[in-house]
Amino acid sequence: MPSPLTVSRRLALAALITTALALPVAAHPAPFPHSHDPQHPPTRPMQPPPRSAPAPVYVEAPAEAPRPWRRPIFYLGLGGIGSAVTCDPDSSLSCAMDGGAGLELFLGWRVGGVLGIDLDWTTSFHDAPNSFDPGMRAALTTVAANFRFFLVPSSYRIEPYALFGIGGTALSRGNGELPTLTGASIDAGAGIDINLSRRLTLGIKGSWRGAWLADRETFAFDIIEKTFLSTLTAGAHVRVNF
Repeated sequence: MPSPLTVSRRLALAALITTALALPVAAHPAPFPHSHDPQHPPTRPMQPPPRSAPAPVYVEAPAEAPRPWRRPIFYLGLGGIGSAVTCDPDSSLSCAMDGGAGLELFLGWRVGGVLGIDLDWTTSFHDAPNSFDPGMRAALTTVAANFRFFLVPSSYRIEPYALFGIGGTALSRGNGELPTLTGASIDAGAGIDINLSRRLTLGIKGSWRGAWLADRETFAFDIIEKTFLSTLTAGAHVRVNF
């Protein structure tokens, strides 16, 4: 029968083995004995909270001026006109001519923001009754170089302008039985161009024309007949820009 000392030693050894088996096995090897508490996992080092990006600041950009289309360099126009001859007591011919209508054709060059140059051709047809031929008709034709001075160069949609020009005028009467009167003329007026697009423009124009006309013999240069015609012209045209 074992002695009490031996029994106590055996009980102590059994208790030690039981305690060792109850301890959890380490998840990884280590050079020193340690254990993990299943209820309290190992704490991780504190990480600073991520810094939030600053809120973007929106600055309102200044409004950009609308970009106008490129101004036309060359243009071609066609229109209709109405013309009235003012009666001058010193010129029986001017008082004999009634108002008339006709056509206008012009080719222009836009030199810059302020200046434009037109080569303008106009013709109008008038009744010119007299005591010898009540059905006589007359045609008044002018070729002129007109200078347009644009009053608002910064405007691109609507362009008002003043007009001045010099040229030559011819007045033919009847069917060639009467001599044609020719002479120099000057123009002054104003108009408005409305640019519908880069290629298309509509316009209206009014002008005054004064013409000093005379019939001169071919060789003697003697003046047989002379007159001064003052006409008021208004019209509308369509213009194609290049």
